[in-house]
Amino acid sequence: SLDPSARPALRRGGRRRAVEEILAPVRDELDPDTLRRTEAALGMVLGIESVVALRDVLELPPEEIEGVWRMACRAIVRAALDERR
Repeated sequence: SLDPSARPALRRGGRRRAVEEILAPVRDELDPDTLRRTEAALGMVLGIESVVALRDVLELPPEEIEGVWRMACRAIVRAALDERR
């Protein structure tokens, strides 16, 4: 969801669930190819790999990491919706 207050499940094993929750409001608006790419992009952002990079390389605190995740997810969903045009 593009709602910044929405809190998708981001705990261990929750990446797929988080992607599904984020895309639920727009899933029917995306063609299958765009939907698949968007799922992949969100899955890439919401992984432990990004936590490691943001924490260890950029030294961000957990609350800032969550803010970066939210911003990145909103940008990905907006880009997917823009591809409809």
